[in-house]
Amino acid sequence: MLSLLTQIANPVPQPTGPISIGSYSQQRKQELHNTIKLVSEQRDVLVKRQNAQILNAARELSMLEGQPVHVTLGDFQFRRMMAVPFGPTGVWEYMKTKPSGKGVVIVPTVRKNGKNHFIFIVFNPFSLNGQPCISFPAGGVGDHKNESITEAAQRELMEETGFQAQSLKHVDSVTCGSAHQVCLSDFVLAEGLQPTAGGDLRDMGEKHTGLRTVTVPEDEVYTWLKSQKKAGYHVEVAVPAGLHAYFLNNR
Repeated sequence: MLSLLTQIANPVPQPTGPISIGSYSQQRKQELHNTIKLVSEQRDVLVKRQNAQILNAARELSMLEGQPVHVTLGDFQFRRMMAVPFGPTGVWEYMKTKPSGKGVVIVPTVRKNGKNHFIFIVFNPFSLNGQPCISFPAGGVGDHKNESITEAAQRELMEETGFQAQSLKHVDSVTCGSAHQVCLSDFVLAEGLQPTAGGDLRDMGEKHTGLRTVTVPEDEVYTWLKSQKKAGYHVEVAVPAGLHAYFLNNR
């Protein structure tokens, strides 16, 4: 355990200047791969042992209290892995969004050439299945203290698109995911988009994932989405849900 804690406390030194992939020797790249693999394996052994202790204690506590006991198995920046032990060995796991467990999906439109256009974002290549992914801007509510739904929508819109809205309308609240994910999402329509004051305020993490925006005419949106799926793009569930919320409120 001491070896593991020492390695975590003293991570692999990071380059201080611009990184050129070609500048790394094959030996150094292999060393880094080995370090990642070794520390990951050691971490997993420690975490599994600790989680087993947590689950055993929660199992006994649930019998004494006569009700399920929810415990945390992993705490990350935006997500928390939860578990509820049941029976002699059963465990129900689910993911909980932090900090409030609520998200916001923004459906942004801009007026061009006499018609409304949707603004989509494309993640490439950091989608879950390796495909480029089409979605609407989205994020967590409550990332900043005392943040309202529309304030969160404006912030996420600016961070992911570089635009801000003159009008924000909260139109719906839905449950996302399944029994294995706790996430409530609010849908907000955004109109009157203009570049953010003070220059590009996009989040550096969003830029790093290769996020870009695409503008699509309202009357061509379904044809465009079909063509993108045929081209290998993945369409997030927030897209059809967001379009439904938009058209339902603009009839």
